[in-house]
Amino acid sequence: MTLPGLAIGDSSTLPRRLNMLFGDSSADSDFNPKCLLVKLIMLSPLTKDWPSLSSTPIDQECCVFKVHRSLRQINPAAYEPDLLAIGPYHRGKDHLSFMEKHKLIILQRMLKRRNENSAKRYITAMIEKEERARRFYADQFPELSKVEFVEMMLLDGCFIIELFRDRSQHRG
Repeated sequence: MTLPGLAIGDSSTLPRRLNMLFGDSSADSDFNPKCLLVKLIMLSPLTKDWPSLSSTPIDQECCVFKVHRSLRQINPAAYEPDLLAIGPYHRGKDHLSFMEKHKLIILQRMLKRRNENSAKRYITAMIEKEERARRFYADQFPELSKVEFVEMMLLDGCFIIELFRDRSQHRG
C-alpha cells in the first residue's frame, strides 16, 4: 500500500514520515498507532458521505439488509440460496420454485395437524403485521403487492415454525 509521500516498506522512518504526512511534527517517540488509525479512517473515502448519511431517515425497526456488493463479489455463490428462499430478497427465483410448492404442503400439513380447514386467521394476522414487517427490511420491495408479501410471510413463517417443530421432535 502506498500513501502520498510514504513508502510503507521503509520501516525505520515510518513513525516520523506518518506524523509528517498527517501534519503532526512531534518526535518519533510520540508516535501513536491508534491516532494514526483514527486519522486514516477519517481520510477514508467512506467518511466523505457521513454528513449526508446523518440526514437519511432509517426506521428504528430496520434490521434486515442486503449483503453489500463488495462482499458479494468476493464469493457470489456464498450469498445465493441453493434450496429455498426465506423472505423477499431471493423470492421468485426459478431454481427455488420447488420449495415454494413444498411450503404450501407444509402449511396444509400444519392446518391438518391443528384440525383447521382454513388459513384465514393466519392470513388475517399477517395482514395486520404486513406494514411493520416491511419496515424490518432496508428495501421496501414495492414490486411485491400486499397480497404477495402477506403470502410470503405466511408460507415462510409456517415453514420455519414447522421445521423447528419437526427437528425438536426428532431430537426429543
